[in-house]
Amino acid sequence: MNLAKTYSEKYLIDKINKFGAETLTEQELLDTVLSVKLAKTFTKQVIRTYFSEHKTVGDLKYMNNDDLLRIFKTPDRLAIVKAMREFSNRYKKSDNVILGQVLSSELVGRYLVEKIGNYKQEVLVCLCLDTKNQILNEKIIFKGTLNSATVHPREIFKHALNYSCARILVVHNHPSGNVQPSQNDLNLTKRLIAAGKIIGIEVIDHIIVGKESYLSLAEERIVEF
Repeated sequence: MNLAKTYSEKYLIDKINKFGAETLTEQELLDTVLSVKLAKTFTKQVIRTYFSEHKTVGDLKYMNNDDLLRIFKTPDRLAIVKAMREFSNRYKKSDNVILGQVLSSELVGRYLVEKIGNYKQEVLVCLCLDTKNQILNEKIIFKGTLNSATVHPREIFKHALNYSCARILVVHNHPSGNVQPSQNDLNLTKRLIAAGKIIGIEVIDHIIVGKESYLSLAEERIVEF
């Protein structure tokens, strides 16, 4: 009987620390999660520290490396937490938009409400599409306050050109939950459309998502695409 290969704990921890949990194969990721062993005294200490500052384990999603290291103390333990976060992300993807799936603004809007609607900072996602509106790639291009000073069309189209895509669809979140577009949102959309026409890559929509809803600028005809 052939059993799946198991990996040494040191190999997996080193790979996570050097290259990130997202580089683990499916087998390596499951191996890491199933092999976790932590001392009981340590887990009690972590639980006490963590819940003195946070109400839910969901807050782990928004913590940076320094915050995590402060609680989990060592790079090895931090790597385990990163592996668990990556496992959670991949597990949820079974319900998400799949690369190659034909799109609609509603599908993308609902998908990204689930994915980035609860983010505490603004992020802008670019979806690269082929001529049949099938997804070639999805990536967060910008994080932080999104305005004309921080979001540059050239960075978005530089990414799009890497995939030789025919069209792009951009999505960003409003942490407030209010999905009504700001003047900055409208200005950015018009700049993207104009730049796309010059480059030859069509911008087909700009979707704003909140915690529970989305707004498509194309569906609502707020901007002419």
